Amino acid sequence: MHLAHLGFAGIGMTTLIAVAHAQAPGDPQKGSALAQQFCAECHAVGKRDVGSPNSESPSFTAVASTPSITGMALNVFFQNST
Repeated sequence: MHLAHLGFAGIGMTTLIAVAHAQAPGDPQKGSALAQQFCAECHAVGKRDVGSPNSESPSFTAVASTPSITGMALNVFFQNST
């Protein structure tokens, strides 16, 4: 096998592992703590939150209710957002 093929195989395996990891169920308590720490300043993150602190930021419930939002889509968003 050529060295270039090994490199592409490595990239492919890394991508598959990342996708599988992105879709694995997480720890709800850790997720809630992270949401409170990084997201709650702008977004309503709790189930009982009526509105987001920033009126232009959707609530987590609204995001989760969007048909096109998948675990993979959220993972890509989180990895690329600033």
